[in-house]
Amino acid sequence: MQDNLQREAVLTALTQAALSQARQRKASIVLFDFLTESDMKDWPSDFVKLQMPSAGTILRNRWQSLEEFLADGNKKDRQHYKRTMREANKLGIQLTHHEVVREVDEALALIQNVEDRYSSSHNPWMRPMLENIEMVNGAWLEARINNKLVGCGLILQDQNVQMTTGLGLAENIPYVYFLLVYASLEAAFKKRVEWLRWGTGAYEVKQRLGFELEQNNNSILFGTNQLTRFLMKLAA
Repeated sequence: MQDNLQREAVLTALTQAALSQARQRKASIVLFDFLTESDMKDWPSDFVKLQMPSAGTILRNRWQSLEEFLADGNKKDRQHYKRTMREANKLGIQLTHHEVVREVDEALALIQNVEDRYSSSHNPWMRPMLENIEMVNGAWLEARINNKLVGCGLILQDQNVQMTTGLGLAENIPYVYFLLVYASLEAAFKKRVEWLRWGTGAYEVKQRLGFELEQNNNSILFGTNQLTRFLMKLAA
């Protein structure tokens, strides 16, 4: 009973704060995204519930190192890792870790290149994320060839969970994606996080590495005017 009352109080405060911000900014829609099934309970009746087509991916960590992770897999995966490292080295791809993002515009161009490739809208809060990663225990991965940025990724960590986001890739340069994948895994094992989240997309690759679909593809929406509320009810 007490938990239910606390949940109701939190939801009320959260929705009121979000609606206040929306009205100040003259926004048409308030969106609460990436919610699990349990998160969908007890919202106000005039909020619209939607299920999106793309679920996130998640992996529970039980390894101490990347070497242990690879040894726990199959021979094909170990061969793929060795081949990726070997071919990336031939191309002169250098992967480095950073605590800040020094060339934000350069990184955003690659991130938006990936978004355009998959017909996704540009993430409006990616720039402030890149500019403030030190506030959230973030790490920045850069892949360069002759000092030119050809790949990047943002690692965020909170409450024993690591999330990899902000994937950026140049066109027609192989092995960069997998370098970033292996670097993200290595960072998680080194920091002993319990859960790894990798978001949506590239499901075949992620599931081959042991990631599972996370049922967090639910959203709650509220229209701040009569027209948007009507349109969202039609969509639902």
